[in-house]
Amino acid sequence: MMMQKVILTVPGDLSIKAGTIVKIKVPKSHRGGEDEISGGVDEGISGKYLVLVVKHNMDSRNLSTSKLTLVRDTRP
Repeated sequence: MMMQKVILTVPGDLSIKAGTIVKIKVPKSHRGGEDEISGGVDEGISGKYLVLVVKHNMDSRNLSTSKLTLVRDTRP
């Protein structure tokens, strides 16, 4: 089985747990001298994902982040 895997860091959210379904929107981009956002949503990457792993962090300034490992089946 093929699957897509995305790892991202978001502002801290203790309600997110492994097994949660989340929906992400990834902006379209293109590669020209530098990566630039061209507008719109990349439908190939955006959509619903299963949270496989979540790691909640708090830094010395009491700022929290959540690092998420997301997976989903690839589209046929």
